Amino acid sequence: MSAKTNHAANAAELRAQSKKVRRGYTDTLHEHGVAGRGYMVCTEAINRNLLGAGAKRLREMRGLRPKANLRDHMDWLELSFVMAAEAMSAERIRFEDRRGTSQCCDATARSAARLRAVLDDDRASWQRPLI
Repeated sequence: MSAKTNHAANAAELRAQSKKVRRGYTDTLHEHGVAGRGYMVCTEAINRNLLGAGAKRLREMRGLRPKANLRDHMDWLELSFVMAAEAMSAERIRFEDRRGTSQCCDATARSAARLRAVLDDDRASWQRPLI
């Protein structure tokens, strides 16, 4: 198997895993009273608090068509962070027994913002080797 083929297989595997995590997150939202556009509102909380912009702006910045699926255009690191934010959010929603779009969106925003803070803190501590 070539490196290119192996990379494509790994990307497909990660994308499939991200779909499972997404499903778990949306199932949790559903179980806690989110419906209709509430899923989009909660997803935007991840986009804004983790990735720094809403879906529309992220698509524009990447030169994507308006209805493009952002996840299909994320690198493995970005997709991993989004998966972590969704998993953390689902756990918080369940633990705090959040109900409805507003409460679930708030829980999601808090989890995504905490993850972003940890990432920023870690990156701020990076140092180049002296040698």
